[in-house]
This record gives sequence, C-alpha cells and structure tokens, in this order.
Amino acid sequence: MSTKRSKIDRIFTGLVLVSLTLFCSLVSAQTQTPSPAATKDQTSGGSDTETQKDFKYVLEIGGQYRDVNGERPSKFEEYKSVRNGFLFRRGSFEYNPEGSPTFLNFAARNVSERDQQYYIEGGQFGRFRLKGTWDSQPHLYARGVASLLGGAGPGIYTVADSVQADLQALDPPMAGTTVPNPALIAATKSYVNSATRFDLRSQRQTLSVDGRYNVTSNFYVGFRVFDTKRFGQRPLGTGTYERIGTSIGDTFRVHSVELPAEIDQRTTNFAFVAGYLTKDWGVNFEYTYSNFSNDINSYVYDNPFRLTDQATTGTGGAFNRMAFARGLHGAMPDNEAQGIMITGFVNLPLDSRWAGAFGWQRWSQNDPFVPYTLNTQTGAPLNVTDPANLPEDSLNGEIENITVDQLFTTRPWSNLTFNARYKAYREHNNTEPILFPGYAAFLEAWWRPSIQGSYSLPGQPKPIENEPASYTRQRAGGEVIWEIFSNLRWKGEFEWERWDRTHRQADQTNEQKYITSVMWKPFKKLKTDLDYRYQVRTPDAYIVGPLENQQLRMFDQAKRIRHDVKSNGSGQLRRRSASRAISCTSPTITTRTSTG
Repeated sequence: MSTKRSKIDRIFTGLVLVSLTLFCSLVSAQTQTPSPAATKDQTSGGSDTETQKDFKYVLEIGGQYRDVNGERPSKFEEYKSVRNGFLFRRGSFEYNPEGSPTFLNFAARNVSERDQQYYIEGGQFGRFRLKGTWDSQPHLYARGVASLLGGAGPGIYTVADSVQADLQALDPPMAGTTVPNPALIAATKSYVNSATRFDLRSQRQTLSVDGRYNVTSNFYVGFRVFDTKRFGQRPLGTGTYERIGTSIGDTFRVHSVELPAEIDQRTTNFAFVAGYLTKDWGVNFEYTYSNFSNDINSYVYDNPFRLTDQATTGTGGAFNRMAFARGLHGAMPDNEAQGIMITGFVNLPLDSRWAGAFGWQRWSQNDPFVPYTLNTQTGAPLNVTDPANLPEDSLNGEIENITVDQLFTTRPWSNLTFNARYKAYREHNNTEPILFPGYAAFLEAWWRPSIQGSYSLPGQPKPIENEPASYTRQRAGGEVIWEIFSNLRWKGEFEWERWDRTHRQADQTNEQKYITSVMWKPFKKLKTDLDYRYQVRTPDAYIVGPLENQQLRMFDQAKRIRHDVKSNGSGQLRRRSASRAISCTSPTITTRTSTG
C-alpha cells in the first residue's frame, strides 16, 4: 500500500504544481505589459497611491481565556479547537487593479488552531479562474482516555502477558451463570486506572483545487482536484453476547473490547471538464477518477481477558464466547473508481427544450483477504488462521453503473405546459460469487458451515457465499400544468416505476403513481393548495429468504397501496405599519395497505 500511496502523492503533487505554474504564467503575461494609464501614473510618481487603492487587507489577532466545566467537557471542542492565549483569528487580502481584469484574493481563518481554513482565488474575469482551498477539521472523541491496549505497530494492539494471565485466572469458564466474579471487576478497574491516559482524536485535512479556462466565448475547459487525508485514532467497538435464561426471562452477558483504532486514510478525486455552450444548444463532457487508500489493512488486538485460546461451550457455542487470545478486525479496503458523464440540451420550436444526461462509472477493489480468525479453538476442520485456506486470495470486486436521464418540456400555449421524463439507473455487480466453507461466528468464537435461521424453511440451510446484488431502476412519467386563471392552477401527473433485482426477495416490482393538485391564490397575500396522490406497487413474486420471518415482508419490495391527501394555506394581513403572517397546514391523511 505504501508504494501505491507514494505514487498517488506524486501524481497529486504534480497536478497542483502544474495548476499553480499555469496560473502564475497567465497572470505574469497580463502584468508584464503595462497599460498606457499605468505608464502615465508611474511617470508622474502616483504608482504608490494607486497600489494602495488596489490592495486591501485585513488582520485579526488577539487572545482569549476559557474555562469549561461539566460531565463531558470534550464535547465543547469535539469539532473545533478553542485555545487559551494568543490567537490569529483571521487574515485576508484582495488585489484587483483598477481597469485590469486580473484579480487575486486570499483568506485564512483560525491560523493558530486545529480547525484551520485557507482560501486563494485568482485569474482574469471572463478568461480564466483558479481557486484553491485547504481545510483542517479535528474530531475530539474524549480526553484522558485509559486503555489496556498499547500500539505495537500499524493496526496492532497488545496487552502485557502478565495482565492477560492475571485476568484469565479470574475469569473461569461460565456455563449459563449471570453472576460476574467480583475479583475480576476489581482487578480490571485497577489495571485501567493505572494505564497511561491520552486524548482520543482524529484529524481530517482537505485540499481542493479547481480551475476553468474559456478558450473562446463558447468553448471552455476545466479541472477539479480534491484530496482528503484522515489520520489519528477513533473508537472501534468489538464484542459479542451470551443469551442466558433465568426464571424471569432471558438476560445477556456481553463481552466487548473497544480499540483506540489508528486511522491512516487518503481519498483523491480528479475531474476534467470540457464543454461547448451557445444560446440554443450546449454539451458538457466530464471525466472523473477517485482513489481511496488505507494504510491500515486490518486491526489485530490482544484480548485483555485471555492469554490462551479456549473453545466455546454449550450447544452451538452458546457460552464462553470471545475466549480467544488475539482478535482480528478487517479495515476498509483500497478501492478506485472512474466515470464519464455527458450532458446536453437543445432548444426546439414551440417554446420547447430537450435536456439529457448519460453517465458510466466503474468501481473496483482487490485488497487481499485477511484470515478467517486468529482463534485456534473455533472447532473448524481447517487451519482458519492461515489465509492460504481461503477459497480466494481477494474479492476482485467490480461494479459498473449506467445512468440515463431525459427530459422534454414544451409550452405550446401560454397557459399550458407539458413535461415528459425518463430516468434509468443500472448497477451491475460483476463480482464473481465465492463459496466459503464457513465462517467464525459470535466474534470469531464458533465455526459455522452454514446459516439456519429461526424462521427458515426446514432442510434449507443458507451456504456461506457472497451474493453480488444488481438492480435496474426505471422511471417514466409526465405532467400537465394548466393555468386556468391567473390565480388558479391545476396539475396532473403520472409516473411509472420498475425495479429489476437479483439476489433479492422480489425479482421485479412495478409501481404506478397518480397525482392531482390545485393551487388557488384569491389574493396577493393569500394562497392555498390541495394535493391527492394514489400509488400502487405490485411485485411479480415474493420469495421468502431462509432467515426471514414468514409473516413479514421487506418494505421496499412488498405489495403496497397508498392514498395521500395533503392541503395547506398561507396568508399575510397588513394593517398600517403592522403585519401578521398566518399559515395553516392540514395533517397528511395517509392510508396504506401492504400485503404479501
């Protein structure tokens, strides 16, 4: 990952340097040849006065004192920095010579704080513009955090063997008891109280550079670069539970360890834009590339309460879960995306216009898989700590998206408007399914070769396999807007929506929507409207999954009928110099019917 990160750094730095070099060259070209007016001012000795008029600046410095009390004082500075003592609050300057199209603006905010912001923009009006921003945003989770886990490398957290051995001796196997060992609680508190304390915080820094150059009055090109770094630490919770029956009902014993997880991530986006624009038609082309890099591939941590691995007990590993010496938690994988978007419009006769967009995007990631677990006592028939026993080395995931958006509008008469539209979004997951022999359930505690849910059909266990879900969503519809009178308008609308899905309960659903509304404005300051809509959605078939309750249905796929009625009114009364606004909105009346 470090080689990939350094390559991205070089590319990004090169783009920024090229942009700044181009900007300086263009500004220099405009300032090398002084105008006749400027030459006259220089010969008459008035250049200093003119420069002062062209240049404006603001500086704000000072100091402050703060004193924060309360249960959670860290919340006061959760997303900002508030310091005691000297402050450089903000500063800015503007340079725009009179009679010259060249301009340069710079601003800085909170220079002496963690939440800093910088902004610079320059160029020539009507010709080119280059803008850059840099922003630093802190996130303070808590001050004075104590943890038994110490960092031993990127994503690796250890606990002293003596601590693990001591706490393991005080935490014997439990078979359905809800009574914790008081000595274990006391020893844990003692170790936590003696641990080194630190501030748990992260920082996000964002650099953005974008520019546009008008080659001609109709043709333009541009670019955008967006780079975000995130580093520091954040809390990452891990844990599982045991369900224990008692005479008054079920209770739960929870096992958990919260990690001060290290963050080292970077996201870089680049876009190139070109377009041609006239009064009656226009087209725009945009290419985008995005790269996400994470230097932390996984989190490996010692369990403070175990020095050696121990198998779970009870039917299905019901008790003594999370009894492993080391835990493993995967992190977000490196990934990249690129896409193309083409948009355009054409003005047509009869006060009509067509506008459309077509987009394509591809996402991919191929980070290596981490092992099933580091726990040697899961009961698996294979060595689950060795990544060589995985069915594949990596996911080799790929998703392609296609977007189509079309709109036609016409106004053949002054009081009548027709709109027609069509939208389609297709997300196709090209990732190949991978069948795993099983997985380590209950936080790496019990080997499970398949899933058998409480509501599953008999004899139909679910295999451990990724299901690359894809779908296509289409919408088509139109509306008519009739201005009956200057103060009375009616609108009728129809929309059809269809979903085609894979690896979901309903392969296909169709929905129709009908809307009618009336807007009446009897007086200048009084308006009221009434809206009614009817929607019906019908799936072609609904297949219950092995883990789904037989009496329930997924909300976004089940049969559904809606009746919605909504009305509201508003007005304003004036009397002499006083005025009063009155508004009234009726509650929405909705009836819905959902069936299987």
